[in-house]
Amino acid sequence: MLNETEIIERLTLYADENAKGIRIEKWIADFGNTGFTRSRIDNLVRGGYVFLNGKQIIKTCKLKDGDIIEINVPAPLDLTVKPENIPLDIVYEDDDLLV
Repeated sequence: MLNETEIIERLTLYADENAKGIRIEKWIADFGNTGFTRSRIDNLVRGGYVFLNGKQIIKTCKLKDGDIIEINVPAPLDLTVKPENIPLDIVYEDDDLLV
């Protein structure tokens, strides 16, 4: 997935001694100052956008002092709704109703 999506931001976080034994997504949410929710962080982890000490992780793990966490933030998906020109059979129409 990482190669298919444009990365718009790269964050590097450094775990200190207080991070020992804390799950990575909890630590990022509580102490990483990223502004991401735990759900968003979990999706980034499962999507392969989070690296721990240079290695891609795809499931949660616990941190230790000195760990380096890198987060590649992907560009948001384009969810623009595009209109389609489709034929309609209009049975009834007035100022307030179209059937």
